[in-house]
Amino acid sequence: MEEYPKYLQLFRSLDIYLLMAFRDEKLNSSIDEYLKAFIKGEATVAEEHLEIASVIARTMIKKSGERVGIDTVEYYSKVSFEMAKKLFKARRTTEEISKIAAIDNFQECINKLEKAKLIFIEHEAIRDVQTNVSLLAKFLSRAGRIEDANQEIEIWLKSAEEKGYLFNKAQLIYQQAQIAVYQGSEQLGVQKALESLDICNRVGVESFTLYPLFLISQIQAEFGQSQLAFTKSLEGLSTSLKYNNLAFASQFFQCSGLASFGLNLPELAEAYVKESVRVSKQGNLFVYLAVARTVLAVLLAEKGNFVEAKNLIEKARLEDTAKVSDPATRRQQIFRISGYEGKVYGLAKDFSKAEQCYKQSLQLAEELGYEKILGLYQTVQGLGESLLEQGKNEEALKVLLKARDMYTKAQLNLQVKGNNRLLDVNFSTRKIDEAIKLVQR
Repeated sequence: MEEYPKYLQLFRSLDIYLLMAFRDEKLNSSIDEYLKAFIKGEATVAEEHLEIASVIARTMIKKSGERVGIDTVEYYSKVSFEMAKKLFKARRTTEEISKIAAIDNFQECINKLEKAKLIFIEHEAIRDVQTNVSLLAKFLSRAGRIEDANQEIEIWLKSAEEKGYLFNKAQLIYQQAQIAVYQGSEQLGVQKALESLDICNRVGVESFTLYPLFLISQIQAEFGQSQLAFTKSLEGLSTSLKYNNLAFASQFFQCSGLASFGLNLPELAEAYVKESVRVSKQGNLFVYLAVARTVLAVLLAEKGNFVEAKNLIEKARLEDTAKVSDPATRRQQIFRISGYEGKVYGLAKDFSKAEQCYKQSLQLAEELGYEKILGLYQTVQGLGESLLEQGKNEEALKVLLKARDMYTKAQLNLQVKGNNRLLDVNFSTRKIDEAIKLVQR
């Protein structure tokens, strides 16, 4: 029987699918530990961590055919002491920024990532450049520098394709999907997310599939494709629970609830959203808890239970958002919940309050750079109907016409040549048209 060194015993019994699901995290961790030990002059420890990285790399090429792991180990086994110090610092910078949930000062992150990228390019650490650029593109797009983000992705996506680094390719394509959505191209966003998802499934990196799965299911639910959204949400929910990822589990429970409601299954919808609330509480995930409570409030308001619905809104506003320390995250959170709040108050016939909520949501959408997202037409429509109910007919007409224009743009945007139509706007303009006629009388 083959003898395993003590430090490799973990990999002897490790579930191969679990290893593949988190392969890049484990590979990066081993390389970082190797560099740390190498810089300290701890040769034996460095050798052990490099061998762990080699085991992961061999597993990767065996299971997916990718050389990225082997290339990475070979590259770092040959770096000099001075190179190791620079590369370790650049890798740490990239890793630290990747853990930032949200931030107002995008430029600070961009500057740090660009500096790290230059170090990687100088020393021809190609895989690290591709990983860095995937993150850099995210912050460039959030800062409104869409062309710069797309240019970075195109250059290094080509590099990933040439090298055959499939997972890096999947990460870069996912960023393209995100950018497309920010630009109001949800159709392209879904196409890119599906492409990223397919690659992740092929190479076995199941943990990353949560990102494209959520983007797809969220957009499908938003545009009324409830059955498709429900299927993708359950797939994501199963994966998130498998890896005990409570953050994604909370979001997929919410999306499953919204999709269930779209399928005219209100009791099932309520059950899913209540699970989102429970999971969010369990993980102290106050960002998701506020949204889950607000979505639940909408479902209760649809049943006429306005007292409990308003209580949930107050908890989300006064308790959950107060526990979110990061200002940027809090603004993103309030953007999401304020639109749902407008719906609740509209159902409760408190149209003045509904107007305030819808306006806050749209204002935050502009501040956050989300104003091109096509799904906002529903928020604009809600605002228009709230204004109409208050007799503010002239203002209501302008807003409702804008909602109809946004809806028309959404239809045009989602058209695809042939029969390959991944999305459709399952929504009638009847209410908008009726309101417009009423105002124009």
